[in-house]
Amino acid sequence: IATVGGDDGAARWGPLLADGGLFSATNDGRRGPGSATYGSLYGTSFSAPLVSGAFSLMLSVNPGLSWDQLVAGLRASARPHVTSPRIGGCSDANPGRCICTAATCGAGMLDAEQALRYALSPTSYVPPARQPEVIDNPDVAQAAALGQDRGTATVPGGDGGGTDTGSGGGGALSWPWLAALLATVVWLRRKRC
Repeated sequence: IATVGGDDGAARWGPLLADGGLFSATNDGRRGPGSATYGSLYGTSFSAPLVSGAFSLMLSVNPGLSWDQLVAGLRASARPHVTSPRIGGCSDANPGRCICTAATCGAGMLDAEQALRYALSPTSYVPPARQPEVIDNPDVAQAAALGQDRGTATVPGGDGGGTDTGSGGGGALSWPWLAALLATVVWLRRKRC
């Protein structure tokens, strides 16, 4: 599934469509710990805590849910991905701002309220009938008129820390964090058995 992650002002469309990021607790250290502060951040490293929080809420209302039920609940309760007549679909050839599909970004967008409704009664849950929201306004039209948001060049190096500009960031997608996340998942699965 997909979740919010804020949007940086980079690339062609950034000045027109960026949201400035999510206001969050952060640390001002560049290469090590610095001072605790708040700031506008963006990137994919926001996704893991949002999904973990949804799982935790689901388990708080129904502690008997299995791992498969948790995953099925997030998928079944997800909102449909948005559509747009002006923004192209996500692909290797369109790596900038793009429109997700189930094939490129998963079942839909996280909906914690509906996930909790699923958790209360997994066997009888019926998701609400929803149509995808359509993104189309003068700002989108102006952005699309500029051409593709980002070129098709490969993503520059970096630690995968939440942006696709290669600027790093230290998010949950760097190799040490992925290894720690995998170890935690294995530990939790063994503990549940």
